[in-house]
Amino acid sequence: MLLSISFCVVMCALVNIFPTVFFGLFGQGPDFVEKGIPVLRVVSVGLMFMSIANIWLNGVTGTAKTKVNLLIEIIAITVYLVYSWYFVKLNYISLAMAWSNELVYWFTIFIMSFIYLRSGKWKTKVV
Repeated sequence: MLLSISFCVVMCALVNIFPTVFFGLFGQGPDFVEKGIPVLRVVSVGLMFMSIANIWLNGVTGTAKTKVNLLIEIIAITVYLVYSWYFVKLNYISLAMAWSNELVYWFTIFIMSFIYLRSGKWKTKVV
């Protein structure tokens, strides 16, 4: 997990320190860069969440409890879709707010994986 978050921090720092260079790769104008920077910030934080949550979800996978893993994914995707529907369709605020659904998705996966692994219920598996 430390290796994952460390690499993520370095990459996100570089992209956020030099956002005009990053957006320059797409060949768009300054308006694109201006509108993209808030989205870049939100997606960068989401990437940090992903680098931690994915490790914990893989931990659940390693317990051979595939039904639990599937349940975690189904719940997380449901929360993600409801959040996206609310903030994109019903209550659109900004593109950055719409992209914050990644934070919600990965946070949901992390919390459920963390609780499951800490509960010790996975120790009941007999091979």
